[in-house]
Amino acid sequence: MARYGYRGLDGAGQKVQGVIEAAGRVQAVDELRRQGLFATRLWAWPVQSIHWSSRLKSGEMEPFCRQLSLLLESGISLLEGLELIKKEPLPRNLDQWLEQLVGHIRKGQSLAAAMAQCDAHIPPMLAELAAVGEEHGQLGSALYQAADHFEQQRRLKNDLLTAMLYPALVLLVVAAAVAAMMIFVVPALVQTYASLNAPIPWLTRGFIALSDFVVQHGAGLLLALALLIAGGLASWRGLREDHRWQAFWRQVVHSTTLTERLWAEHYFVQFAQMLGQLLKGGVQVLEALQMQSRHYRGLIYREELERLTEQALRGHSLSNGLAECTFVPPAALQMIHVGEESGHLAEMLLHSSAYYSQRISQRCERLARIIEPVLIIFLGLLILLIAGSLFLPIISSYRYIG
Repeated sequence: MARYGYRGLDGAGQKVQGVIEAAGRVQAVDELRRQGLFATRLWAWPVQSIHWSSRLKSGEMEPFCRQLSLLLESGISLLEGLELIKKEPLPRNLDQWLEQLVGHIRKGQSLAAAMAQCDAHIPPMLAELAAVGEEHGQLGSALYQAADHFEQQRRLKNDLLTAMLYPALVLLVVAAAVAAMMIFVVPALVQTYASLNAPIPWLTRGFIALSDFVVQHGAGLLLALALLIAGGLASWRGLREDHRWQAFWRQVVHSTTLTERLWAEHYFVQFAQMLGQLLKGGVQVLEALQMQSRHYRGLIYREELERLTEQALRGHSLSNGLAECTFVPPAALQMIHVGEESGHLAEMLLHSSAYYSQRISQRCERLARIIEPVLIIFLGLLILLIAGSLFLPIISSYRYIG
């Protein structure tokens, strides 16, 4: 039995929180419902770090979900489909997880219950999507929707990484080149400067001082940086639950209009697509929002999502609740309102998700086109500054001789 922390509402609409024991996330939600409680958040208790080798990423689960969905839709049983997939070459962690999954299925467990029993950590929403699909007799369709969701997550992440990867690599190469110059080139030139019968300019003296500092403390700086990164990664899961860290990260995201809009639209795309898929699969709005709120792993919009779920529990419409959420674009809010009025809410959510997904891709392309000339100008100025500082004493010596 595992322990889960929860936060939610009771039957009277009052906020509650506590800890519950259950075999898995799905069972914990069911037990809370039996107690008359509606969970808006659910997390492993106490917060524990997850070994990287036991994680199953969305990119690994996407082809698995899509292939299993197609097999189920063709009439093959769940166990037969899993065994067919297992015969294919798979990543080691996915193969081990699938071995455990097949073992639980052979014992008569449902797919959702089997997922909850396995050691590996899968994307949290997947087990509940499987449970919804099994409950409505549409497991194949639910898995296909999960695969679509994972695919869109991957595309959005790739778009953002593509926009930032080039400038990051350029800056990394420049930093390495400057560091190499400070360690090897500048100390060699210092001896040349000493033989010149001319004063050394202040800019060159500054580079010499910086070179001395890098040579003397470079190893310590690299070690400190490595320890800082390692410590940050090790404590990341605990920081996600820290309210002070959440407040700080909100300020970082909202520091510029560009980052605020990109982050908001990025989350809205995921939110609208998953909500639309859940509604299309027969899940009610309140239950779908509870699932979204329980499994939102980010920091920025967690409180807004919990508040949205609470408002839906009190009988507010989805569009009224979303009007108070900062991650919903005004045009998308209007589309969702029209979808509620016309009875096509799921379709409107999916359409708006697709529209803003394409818009993010276009913005990332424009951002990359803007960053490239800015980087070229920056590198040109940096090279000019370094070259000028290093050769200025030599030029000054010729003037002095003349």
